[in-house]
Amino acid sequence: MGVSTTDEDGNAQPVTEPRRRRSIFRRGEDALAHTVYGLILTLATVGELIHHEESATTSIAWLIGAGVVLLAAHLFSDVLAHLASTRDDPNWSETLRIGREDVSVTIGFIGAALIMAVAAVADLDAQGALYTCVAAGLVAVAALSFYATANHRPATRVLMSAAAAVLGALIILGENTF
Repeated sequence: MGVSTTDEDGNAQPVTEPRRRRSIFRRGEDALAHTVYGLILTLATVGELIHHEESATTSIAWLIGAGVVLLAAHLFSDVLAHLASTRDDPNWSETLRIGREDVSVTIGFIGAALIMAVAAVADLDAQGALYTCVAAGLVAVAALSFYATANHRPATRVLMSAAAAVLGALIILGENTF
């Protein structure tokens, strides 16, 4: 039986829930959080690479390694949480589903590694490519923050986007300070 209300004439009218906006992420808030978290960790890694003035090839290895470690940690923690919340042993299809959903945490690392691969192939300055990664990462974090606050006022959306970009910049400055 559906929920209904009556209009002025006493006729029953169904109550309709507002349509939820489809997320570009499969798991909605969790995937968005994983993506932003991964981008912030990518920025921290890139900031450290800038600090140590690594080559493009070495930077690719560091980015891929950090992405693999982060993905493995996320997958392990999600499978462990699944085991803790159910009495079922995870099967391979469930583990693969969890793993597919956790890939969003590595998007930043993949993007930065691709930028560095282009720099290595084109024999470009590794520092310039790392700064390009920083700029792209800050724009991505700001854009995701803007997207995530789609149901809020424009001023809130802009404020959250700016706060995300400033947070990313502070992380990079912090990494380059020590």
